[in-house]
Amino acid sequence: MSVSQPDRKETRIAILGAGNMGTGMAQALALQGRTISIWDHFPEVVREVREKRTNRKFLPDVQLHPDIHAVSDAGECVTGAEIVIVCVPSAFAATTLEPVIAHLEKNAHLVNVAKGFSPDGTEILPKWLGRLTPDHSWSHLAGPALAREFARGLPTFLTIASDSPDAASTVAEALSGKILVPSV
Repeated sequence: MSVSQPDRKETRIAILGAGNMGTGMAQALALQGRTISIWDHFPEVVREVREKRTNRKFLPDVQLHPDIHAVSDAGECVTGAEIVIVCVPSAFAATTLEPVIAHLEKNAHLVNVAKGFSPDGTEILPKWLGRLTPDHSWSHLAGPALAREFARGLPTFLTIASDSPDAASTVAEALSGKILVPSV
């Protein structure tokens, strides 16, 4: 199933985390005509996505789109990306992000998909992560969204929240298509 939109500007999108939600986001975005770079902590997941076009560990029974490019280096994944989706459990968000900060493009918009709060429980995760990357805008993506559904091409409504209306609009436009339908 292809629902690409060839007339829109190509925005380079990177996804950190090839779990259920990260792989589902990559699949939905690729079905919408995007080329996606994806990285995961587990080398066997990266290898399987790259070589077999599947991710049996996190999203079985979905044949992955050829425009999903799995890479084994997180810095390589985010280099050149205008949108970086951080799609790892909240407990690992900071340790995933810290090594790639030097590789982020100057105006990259960062998107948090993880549920949860800062380790001390006092702040929502995007605000806490924002201190790690003060030169970048953060948005938060919320559902309800089921990765298994939108990975199969079913339309899904998403909410994008941010302190920056411009960042939220940029992220919503980059993710928008016939499958992912974001609202700011």
